Amino acid sequence: MFRIILAAGLPAILAACASDKAQPVSAQDFYAPRNPVASPISPLDRPGILRLPDAHAQPSNPAPSANAPESDIVFNPHDLPPISTPVPATLPSAALARAATNPATQPSLATDEYTTLGGVVMVVNGHPIYADKVLRLSAPALRKLAKEMNIAQFEIAARVEIERTINNLRNDELAAAAAEQSLDPKDIQLARSLTRLWSQQQVAEAGGAEQVVRLRAQESGEDFQDLEQDKYYWFLYQLYLVKKIFPQIDITGEDERRYYNAHIDEFTTPTQATIILIEANPDKLNGDPAAARAKLLNIRKRALAGEDFAAYGRDQNDLPGSIGAEGNGGQMVVKPNSLLLTQVEAQVWKTPPGQISDVIEDHDAFFIFKVLGRDYGGTKSFADMAVQNAIKRRLTDLKIQQSRNEEERKLEMAGIVQPPDPRMIDTAVEMALQNYPQWSKK
Repeated sequence: MFRIILAAGLPAILAACASDKAQPVSAQDFYAPRNPVASPISPLDRPGILRLPDAHAQPSNPAPSANAPESDIVFNPHDLPPISTPVPATLPSAALARAATNPATQPSLATDEYTTLGGVVMVVNGHPIYADKVLRLSAPALRKLAKEMNIAQFEIAARVEIERTINNLRNDELAAAAAEQSLDPKDIQLARSLTRLWSQQQVAEAGGAEQVVRLRAQESGEDFQDLEQDKYYWFLYQLYLVKKIFPQIDITGEDERRYYNAHIDEFTTPTQATIILIEANPDKLNGDPAAARAKLLNIRKRALAGEDFAAYGRDQNDLPGSIGAEGNGGQMVVKPNSLLLTQVEAQVWKTPPGQISDVIEDHDAFFIFKVLGRDYGGTKSFADMAVQNAIKRRLTDLKIQQSRNEEERKLEMAGIVQPPDPRMIDTAVEMALQNYPQWSKK
């Protein structure tokens, strides 16, 4: 039944369209209690309002009889078989050692050594958000920022990025809490079962070895247990949308028309032209205007004879920001009355696409350009079905977000969110700064 729902029911539906207060954090909560061979959706580390038995205790409730009514069935996650598969003999021993490493021990961001960063940054609905996960998710963006900034700028940007990641994880936990409080136990069981099927599929694709799956995730900077939790949250939230949110959404034709009139600019394409602009600055030619003009005339002549105009835009262009590995080659989009070079812009609208302009003098320099394309723009009609579908999707998204915001406010008022620990945020930022010398290398 679960396979049928996963393959057909859930995607088809989606295509068509008071918890307990948080408990105090103990000292043990400052380290991620993860076990690489534990069930991926173990009740010990999964969110929810279900009161599940201890992992080592015998179930207190007997299994329901086959004739028991559906409403009387109580889901016990221990009824699901754990993922436990043999390791193929071909797996290298070194890889096995790494695969068996406790996921709470993460690779250092600076070296291949291992270090533990299991401090709790924030607690939502009784579930800790660990600093190692925050830093791991932030690392790709931090590496990019390090290449673009000096260390002072990077420190500020790193803090913003880390806090953004924490906020995203907080929102995920709140969404899961809202879903679990609203859904029936059988829907939560379905989300868990779909997660287990997904996990089993990953293991099957890895030749039947769970350790290989964990090793691959670890080598790509991920934690397979986190991936399983993310997938569980995804299934849970989709069921929440289908069962609780979508039935409440009613978008009328008048709603669509009202949105169209209020956001007409979203359906209007401005007139614009894409060009490659090349400048010759006399100041770079001993202040000789004639030499600047002659340079552009020569480029124009060669381009008309078949040479690549864009190559000249990248290599022989005095326009700021055009040359070099990160330059734009002089390519730009011009909209009416948007260019400071008014003489150049006047010729843009007169030059056919694919053609190269004559040499133009403007602001004490000389320019030529090639028109790559032109769009005269216009406004799409409300009668266009693509427009109406886009409006319906937008209104649906707005209503979903509104409903989610309302549920999150209720949960926050119930006191299930503890504020982030600034000390752990500082620690994560400090680790990012320690990696700046390596990340900033281009």
